[in-house]
Formats: sequence, C-alpha cells, structure tokens
Amino acid sequence: MPRDVRTATYVLKCLKRLSQLGVTANQIQVAPQRPTADFLTRHIPSLPHTTAAAVHAALRGSGALDGAGYLAHDPRGSSWREAIAATPGLVDSLPGPSTGVRDSLRGDESALSEVLNVAWAAHEIVADPMGATLRWLAGRAVRDPNATPTSARAHVEEIELRSR
Repeated sequence: MPRDVRTATYVLKCLKRLSQLGVTANQIQVAPQRPTADFLTRHIPSLPHTTAAAVHAALRGSGALDGAGYLAHDPRGSSWREAIAATPGLVDSLPGPSTGVRDSLRGDESALSEVLNVAWAAHEIVADPMGATLRWLAGRAVRDPNATPTSARAHVEEIELRSR
C-alpha cells in the first residue's frame, strides 16, 4: 500500500536483497479505493446495499470524501464515525460482529472501520490482490521442473472461484 512509506521502504529493501540472492520476487501494490456502496457491499457481504448507500451518502455529506470520491483523510483518525452516528438509524442498521449486536465503529472491531482502512490503503490486511498473487505463484511453479503446471493452474483457478 503506497501510503505506508515505512513498509514500502522495507519491501523494496527485501526485494533488492532477494534479487541479489537470485530469488524471483515481486510486489503487488494496493491503491486507494473509493468507498462506494458497491465497494462496501463487496467487502462486507452482510451489509445491505441500501445501508451501504446511506453510509456512502453520510461520508460524502460530511466531507469525509474528497472531490474524486476517495477518503480525504486516514480513517484511523478522521471524523467519519461522527458522520455515521449523526445519521439517524444508520449505526443500528450496520451488521455487528454477531446477530443482535450493533457495530461499535471501533478500529480492529468494526467491519466498516476495517473496510474504510482498506479503502484508504495505508497499511491493512487485504485479500483483494490474492488472485494476482496466486497467478504469480503459479507462473513461478510452471518454471519449476518439479512442479506440475497443469495442477498449479487448476489449483489457482479453483481458489479464485471460491473467493468470488
């Protein structure tokens, strides 16, 4: 994630060292994303689209989004929570950690909080590039004389299908 300069510097250092050792390596960058209703429902499957649209409208109306529709500030310290809480009934309509439990909007606990961290793209655990990662690994396996290329590709395709 390009906004995480410290980790990006470390990754580049590791890539250089791996290259010096003759190890094939690459990085996949995860760019910031717009927290649209579609983005939110894709990342929080239990979130109804109407609720996701209300979240997006609250973010937009509060100035939490810039002119291009991206988060204007790091959600770990911005006022997006106040915008969500100020919209009547919105917090109660967000899926919590279990049935009947409302979303706390707290970092490392709230699905919405974590997904906004993914949208910001500074430093977050994210599965979005998994398909690209698996394709890269399968491509390396094809070059390995001990690997079976057909089984590597089939395995990647099976995992990609399951992740959709």
